[in-house]
Amino acid sequence: MNKQAQFFILLIATGVNLFAQSIEDLQRLREQYEQGKQVIDLQQLPVPETIESEQPALKALKAKPLPAKPAPKNHFGYSFFNDRERIDLWENLPLPADYRLGAGDEIIISLWGETQSRSQHTLNRNGSIYIDKVGLIHLSGRTLAECKSYLKTQFERVYSTLRGTKPTTFIDVTIGNLKLINVTFVGEVTYPGIHAIHPFSTVTTGLIQAGGLEISGSLREIQLLRDGKPEALVDMYAFLLQGEKATDIQLRDQDIVIVPVRESAIMVQGQVHRPAIYEALAGESAADLLAYSGSFKPRASTTIEIHHVLPLADRQTDDDAIEVEYIPLSDISRAAIRDGDKIVVREILPVQKEVYVYGRVKRPGKFPYQNPMRILDLLELAGGIHDDIFWKSVYSERAELIRRNENGDYASSTFINLEMLRNGDMSQNLELQNLDQLVVRTNPYFDPPKNVKVVGEVNVPGVYSIQKDYELLGDIFERAGGFTERAFEEGIRMYREGTRVILNDYDIPVDAEDSVYVPIRPGVVRVRGEVYTPGLIHYQRGKSLKDYVESAGGFTLNAKRSGISVTYANLSDHGIRSRPDGRRLFPAKP
Repeated sequence: MNKQAQFFILLIATGVNLFAQSIEDLQRLREQYEQGKQVIDLQQLPVPETIESEQPALKALKAKPLPAKPAPKNHFGYSFFNDRERIDLWENLPLPADYRLGAGDEIIISLWGETQSRSQHTLNRNGSIYIDKVGLIHLSGRTLAECKSYLKTQFERVYSTLRGTKPTTFIDVTIGNLKLINVTFVGEVTYPGIHAIHPFSTVTTGLIQAGGLEISGSLREIQLLRDGKPEALVDMYAFLLQGEKATDIQLRDQDIVIVPVRESAIMVQGQVHRPAIYEALAGESAADLLAYSGSFKPRASTTIEIHHVLPLADRQTDDDAIEVEYIPLSDISRAAIRDGDKIVVREILPVQKEVYVYGRVKRPGKFPYQNPMRILDLLELAGGIHDDIFWKSVYSERAELIRRNENGDYASSTFINLEMLRNGDMSQNLELQNLDQLVVRTNPYFDPPKNVKVVGEVNVPGVYSIQKDYELLGDIFERAGGFTERAFEEGIRMYREGTRVILNDYDIPVDAEDSVYVPIRPGVVRVRGEVYTPGLIHYQRGKSLKDYVESAGGFTLNAKRSGISVTYANLSDHGIRSRPDGRRLFPAKP
C-alpha cells in the first residue's frame, strides 16, 4: 500500500474530520504523518468482527453558513453569489430525478396491503443497508426510481404477495434525511477549501454556500472536475441573463470547482439599461457586451464610443495609453474589444424643434414642431377656433406669422386673416417652419365691462358698468336712484386701487373697479385736543366753530388758537366751518 493510501486510512481510523478542511490543513497533516509525529501501524488496527451490514450508518451533517462578503455593485453578477449568507429553500425542493443515493442518505421503505411494514435505513459508508430477512443491499449510485425497482425485486424473494400482475402487497420508497456532499472550491473564491454542502446543490448554489467569488474570479469559465477529469466548463452569464439551467450542473460528492482569474474587465456605461463592468470571452465583440448590459435606452446615441487601453508593448509613453474609437451602431458587431476597454453610449443631444403662439389664444406658449405643420394645426393645439364666445375676443382680421431671417437682422412678417381661415379659406392656412411664431391680437372692443361698485345709502346699491368715456360719479349716483333720506353726503368715501380719493364734488370721472361708500348721517361733531371737555357734541345746523368749542368747555390755558384745524367727514378741508362728524383739533402751545 502506498503512503497516500495509508495516510487517508489513518485519518479515517483516528476520527479526523475531513469536512470543511482546507488544502493547507490536509498538507500539514500529511507532513506530520511523514515526519513520524503520528506513528500508527495500520497492520495492528483491530478488524471489525461484525459483517459489513453492521457498520454504523453515517449521520446527516448540517452545513454552517459562511459569512457573506458584499460584492461591488459595479461588477455584474457577483452580488448574486456574495450578498447572501444562506439559502432557505432546500426543504421545499423536490428530489431531482437524477439524484443518486450515497453514504449518509436515509430511505424509508413502506409496505402496505396484505403485509404492513415501515422501516427507515441510512446508507453506511459503503452505500449499503441491511434489512432483516432480505439481507445486505447495495444502493449507492442509484436514482430513487432505480432504488425502488431494485428493492421491489429483492423484497419479492421474501414477500410473495408482491409478485404477479395482481399483487396484494405494495411497496413504496421515499427519501428521508439527506447527507451533505463534500465539494472542493478552489481558485478565486471567497473561502477556498473543502465544503460540506447540500446534496441538491448545483455549481451556482454551491458557490453561494462557499461564500461567493472574489471580483478577480471569472464568471464565464468556471471549471468542474469529476473523478479527476474535466466534466464541464460553466458560463454563468447564460444562467444570470437567460436563466439557462442546462449550464447550471448539479454537483456530486468529491467534485472540484475551479474559479480561474477573469481574463477581462470591460466597463459599459451611459445610455444602457444595466451599466456595469462585464467579462468578455475571446472572440466577443462590443455588440455582445452591449447585449449583456440590457441593450440601449431610447435616448441612446447611434455613435458608440470605445476607449481602448493599449497593451504595454504598444505604448510609447503612458500619456498615449488610451485610444478612443467612434463606431456607428451598424458596425458595432465588428468592433473588437480587449481587457480594460470602456464602452460609452452617449445620450442624444437635444434638438430644438418647436413653434410658438402668443396673444389671444386659450393656451399660448411653445409646441413641438412636426413636418409638415400648418397654421390651423398650431391653433388647434393652442385651444382651437370653434368657441364662438371666445372668438369674439379675438382680432381675427389680422394675425401675424413671424419667421426668422437667416440672411438679415430682422424677422419677416406675414399677415393671416383668421376669419377667412375659420370660414374655410385654406389659402390662409400657411405651412409652418421650425421656430415660427404666430401672434394673435385681442379684439379691443370685446374687453370685460368696467364696473363701479356703489354701497351704502343710495336707493339702488350695486355694481354699475361704465357706459361712456369720462362718465362722472354724479352719473353713477343718478343711475343708482339717488341718495336716501339718511345719506350723509358730506361723508361720501371713494376708493381707487385701494387708495381713498378726496372728493370736492361729484364731477370726477370714475374708473374700472372704483368703489363708493355713502354713509348714514351720524349727527355729531367730535372735538379733541386742548379743550376742557373733549368728546362728541350734537350737530346743529348753523352753529359756529366758537359754539362747538364752548360746548366742549372752552380752550385750556395751553391751547394754541392760531393752530386750529378742522377735518371734514370726507377728509376735505374748505376753511373753518362745522359739519357733522368733522373732527376739530386744538393744538397746545409750543
